[in-house]
Amino acid sequence: MKTLMRIIGWALAVVAVVLVAGWFALKRPDLPWADLDARYAIAGQKTADLGGGLVIRYLEAGDPKAPTLLLVHGYTSSVDVWRPWMQRLSAQYHVVALDLPGHGLTRAPDDFEASPAAYAEVIERFAARTGLGRFVLAGHSMGGWAVWEYALAHPERLNGLILVDASGWPDNRPAVRQANTSFLARALHNPLGRAILEPLDARNNLKNGLLAAYEDDRRVTDAVVDRHWAYNRAPGHRRIITDLFVNWDAWPMADAQRLSALRTPTLVLQGEHDVLIPLSAARQFDAVIPDSRLIIYQGQGHMVPEEAADRSAADVLAFVGALKLDEAAPPAEAPASPRPPVEENHTLPPASGPTDPSLIFQ
Repeated sequence: MKTLMRIIGWALAVVAVVLVAGWFALKRPDLPWADLDARYAIAGQKTADLGGGLVIRYLEAGDPKAPTLLLVHGYTSSVDVWRPWMQRLSAQYHVVALDLPGHGLTRAPDDFEASPAAYAEVIERFAARTGLGRFVLAGHSMGGWAVWEYALAHPERLNGLILVDASGWPDNRPAVRQANTSFLARALHNPLGRAILEPLDARNNLKNGLLAAYEDDRRVTDAVVDRHWAYNRAPGHRRIITDLFVNWDAWPMADAQRLSALRTPTLVLQGEHDVLIPLSAARQFDAVIPDSRLIIYQGQGHMVPEEAADRSAADVLAFVGALKLDEAAPPAEAPASPRPPVEENHTLPPASGPTDPSLIFQ
């Protein structure tokens, strides 16, 4: 019996050593800011110091005297997702895109608590710091959640609102429920599990997420995945990304009562084949926001700003042009007149292949 117990003890010790060695082999340290800046800084990028250790990286294009469009990316994304729009919109408008805390090359303090509402306040602080005045606000995916929260909190700031494959509605699809109860999700909700899993190599998980987001898998190049993974490993970013993952179901979500209070003219853009945000979410936004228009891009997925760049940018130009921002604006408190919902469908030609990798990033 003693011999058997010794064998079991040795076996358990060997297993423990293998597990610990495996953990250290898979552990990936944070990347220094200097290395990230050297690899991924974009020509002409700027920073806005909002105080308290929060320094926002942003891009700016077009005439600063022209009406402003402010663009907000989604979960694990960055300003790069907006570069196709910036190229197409900046001839007529002043276009600004920022990295949210926990994303891209923005620095955030160690105690930053991320949520769509917190991001809405970051947007307000950024707009005040950079003197944007009134502007049209666009958000993609989780950034869409942040911008409709912003529109509820600061309607006086906005000339228009653009929701692109935006999140925020409860999602009860079986696949989503299964993901939310998976071993990984349960482990990350546990402090010990999180401490074990958060530092590990997640590059393949991020690649799989990109493959789900893009309709054309050829866009998910090694360079795109490497940049995505590098931004994730910026100091403090993995903590914020994990916070967003484990806390999302505790945030106030979209419902008819909340969203019907919006009086900002709103454009809702959605890829027909988006597997991350269902088409029903876009239709719900359009149904409850009084002054809204929905455009559906047939054959497209989650990455409308990139994979449907020409068509979606043209639709944005038409929407913003109809706001007549060069004319005298009505008082901010004057409600827009509700009108019946209008749904449009745009069929786009199949993707012709990957574009410049510098323009491809979720």
